[in-house]
Amino acid sequence: MDIGLELLYLVSFGGIAVTGAYILTVAVINTANGIMSKSWLTTEATIRTTSPIKHTDRSVKRDSPSGVELNQIKVEYQYEVKGVDYISQRIGFVGFSNRGVFYSKRMLLQLSLQIFDNEKIKVYYHSKKPQVSALLPGFFPVNLLFLFTGIAFLVTGLVSLGLTLNSWAIFTLICLCLSFLILKHPAEDLILGIKSRSWPTVQGTITSARADFHAGDSGSPYHEAQADSYEALVKYKYQIDGINYLSNRLRFGSTRYYFSRKSAEKILSPYYGGKSVEVYYHPRKPRISTLQTGFKLGQVWILLFITGFIFLSIGLILLFLRVLGQ
Repeated sequence: MDIGLELLYLVSFGGIAVTGAYILTVAVINTANGIMSKSWLTTEATIRTTSPIKHTDRSVKRDSPSGVELNQIKVEYQYEVKGVDYISQRIGFVGFSNRGVFYSKRMLLQLSLQIFDNEKIKVYYHSKKPQVSALLPGFFPVNLLFLFTGIAFLVTGLVSLGLTLNSWAIFTLICLCLSFLILKHPAEDLILGIKSRSWPTVQGTITSARADFHAGDSGSPYHEAQADSYEALVKYKYQIDGINYLSNRLRFGSTRYYFSRKSAEKILSPYYGGKSVEVYYHPRKPRISTLQTGFKLGQVWILLFITGFIFLSIGLILLFLRVLGQ
């Protein structure tokens, strides 16, 4: 097969498979969160902004607030959990948008009446990840459509790759995809670390600074022995535009885990509870912040970078050899 045709198949069918994997992942996460959200904790949220989006169905207009033809609605709300403010636009766990595209008109109408008639609304939030929240809890059947669509795309892409390409091309695609998945997060941290040098600053306060002990596995016939470690944990709070934020990032890329208490306490030495510190925050995403600018290549990131570049190199070398051989 011509190399150009092989590359076309590789990109086309590989793209279909990756798209299917993405749709399937989102659908699974939405389904799991939707099912669990009914048992989540609740609190009262303040409505920040709302924006109904019109459509042409006149049957809804008669009953909607202020005569709005309601098919979608976008709402932004703010709530507080343990002294930290969170802002969200999620209505429920369904689809890819925060707007109410996949909800029934009756459901949207009931929600819109609550929003327009009150400044407060009930919000369900994850107990361990309070930033994950929803106004409408529960499972939405339309997620099944996304599940089946994702599976169909994934299977179609993989089967097509297997039927049209030989083993070298499939292995090349696997290596390139693995390198992307492994390098994505370290690369994002690297970029943010570099950009943080020019971020705006605000005064924050250290809420806690301690070295937590984590006991390792002493070894057994079934588990490999793991060493004890100490986590250098610094938490600080700051406020942007009247919204309270809480973070524990010292520097992008740096590790929090050390093999000795002395090493962990050395990192913590400049910080103590109640100390005022300068916080660098992302100008468009204030929840992302750091106490130290730049990027520090910690042990975990070194391992990820090496592993990612190994897969990337293998994929590119195979592709280069194939082009030369052609």
